[in-house]
Amino acid sequence: MSKELICLNGEWEFMPVYGVKACVDLPKEIHFEQEKIRVPSSWRYVTPEGAAYCNGDFGIVDDFQPFNLFEYPIEWSKADTGVYRKTFTIPDIICGERIFLCFNGIMQQSRIYLNNNIVAEWDEAFLPLKIDITKHIKAERCENELMVICTTFDEVQMKSGRTKSLGLIGSWFGFLGRGIWQDVYIERTSPTYIVDALIKTSVRNKSIQVEVEVENKQDQAQEVTIIMDILEKSEIVPTFKPQQLKLEGNSIKSIKIEEPWEDPQLWSFEAPFLYRMQIVLHSNGSEIDRKTISFGYREIWTENDQFILNGIRVNLRGDSWHFQGANQQTKEYASNWFKMCKEKGLNFVRLHAEPHPEYYLEAADEVGILIIDET
Repeated sequence: MSKELICLNGEWEFMPVYGVKACVDLPKEIHFEQEKIRVPSSWRYVTPEGAAYCNGDFGIVDDFQPFNLFEYPIEWSKADTGVYRKTFTIPDIICGERIFLCFNGIMQQSRIYLNNNIVAEWDEAFLPLKIDITKHIKAERCENELMVICTTFDEVQMKSGRTKSLGLIGSWFGFLGRGIWQDVYIERTSPTYIVDALIKTSVRNKSIQVEVEVENKQDQAQEVTIIMDILEKSEIVPTFKPQQLKLEGNSIKSIKIEEPWEDPQLWSFEAPFLYRMQIVLHSNGSEIDRKTISFGYREIWTENDQFILNGIRVNLRGDSWHFQGANQQTKEYASNWFKMCKEKGLNFVRLHAEPHPEYYLEAADEVGILIIDET
């Protein structure tokens, strides 16, 4: 079987929990609101005192609330903790397949329950979470219950009397936001699948290196063939030979290949050309997984105080800004921002204070702008 994604975005049941902070235990009694919550979003858009972050609610007049995009009840902003619920089914379950639950972002810390089982706890508000839920999924076409409780980071009282968060808050959005703020989806894969792949290009060495990580979730050993093709538009650029990989039962293994590449089309600010790497995993002659990655052929290095891109000295001129939540949570926003920067003669953007959604990096590759990413 090939990989399949099932989106869980949309309306979820929601219960705000008032007066509770830094607790991931489900309340003894759960009563969901009549109004549903949207995933992805943050249920808070002002602090309980009515001030977003520490300096007003960014409203110029009472009826202007640019961060209240979903028109949630103002009372919800008084809750530091909230409970989500959604049900779903998995059709046509195949024997041996692996089923993962994926969250691209949950604020601030959280615990995830599936069919009354705790399947994960998470305190990385800006990083993705991938959970193997295969053993917790109910039989085909039976309803599965997913519950997520989101709350604040743990805090400590300092000698000065101020309270300090023990989690990585980042900017004002990380301070204020609560809830499932990025996409949620189910990923179905074969029992042996591609975990990740890394592409490195070198202008100085005229080479390309690819590292592919494969996991075998079966008890018995597996032999797979990895086929890697680089596509220039619709044409295949011949660079890699098929690679054989043997994995022991329940193991992860990586393979790294480097090949010469004499005349690639270079990525640049003026011409941000992108290739596509297509990685296909075969077992017993059948395709069992596939991963496609867009990439630009480029290399960045420094020489003393000089910044070099593809052998050409570059003077960096950039922009930086806070993440503004759902107002700018689309790839189109990122692309337009980067295009405006380029029109003003800028060539890099620093994504301030916190990791941004992955499509910000994709947009930068496509528009032709460098990124200084935050941790």
